[in-house]
Amino acid sequence: MMKTKLIYLFFLLGLTFYSAQILDSFPKKQDFYKGGLQELYKDIHSIATEKKLSPCKTKEIYQAKLLLTKDSKIKFITDFDSISIQKNKCAYDFTLEVLKDLKSNDKWLSAKIKDKNFDAIVRLFFVPNHLLDDYKVNYTPFKYYIPVTYKGGVKVMNKDIKDNFMAIFSDYHVNGRLYLEFVVDENGEIINPIVTPMTDNVMFNKDIVRSINRTKGKWNPAVLDGVPVKSRMTVPLNFSIEFYENGEQGN
Repeated sequence: MMKTKLIYLFFLLGLTFYSAQILDSFPKKQDFYKGGLQELYKDIHSIATEKKLSPCKTKEIYQAKLLLTKDSKIKFITDFDSISIQKNKCAYDFTLEVLKDLKSNDKWLSAKIKDKNFDAIVRLFFVPNHLLDDYKVNYTPFKYYIPVTYKGGVKVMNKDIKDNFMAIFSDYHVNGRLYLEFVVDENGEIINPIVTPMTDNVMFNKDIVRSINRTKGKWNPAVLDGVPVKSRMTVPLNFSIEFYENGEQGN
């Protein structure tokens, strides 16, 4: 009896995945701040005004990475991107000054999955000029935000991703869902691609990363108020192997 193995790949774009201890993104449809983003930025505006912070001379943007603990406390995660910090020094200093007060309020809401609280990563844009002289009621930076796009559109992206991965499918037997994580930087380049969770097969992990790198130069960066910004992407990859039996019975 002969078996023919067929391997299918189904993939979707998403922005959130759950790890065992720390959620790398906050769960969808959950607020991490009482009143949502509009209330958060209203409070940021109030803090900046009370502290008499100054707007920046040029349009600067800083994206802060925070750890929101399961006890509803926030901690600033140290940023080692010295080039970005220097380029946006005014916005960076503004952010740190605001966080001194913002971290002590009681409006932070921990991530919850099945009634269990988790530590989670929260990413926030700080645009000082928006939050001071140009502040408007119900402001959020996402009113000025255009997400990452793929040159040629979604159909071209889906085809390119599928074509790039099909070459390695016959070499590996993998069932279940994996996640490709990467950042599209201000120049549209892919940086820090990783596979989550890591499989035991080191070569498979490397081949998956190599495959996404073949889309280099095909991404348009996210834009906030006309300024290109880094944006984190997650591509879930769902591998499934199905077996069909064909053959002849012998006498």
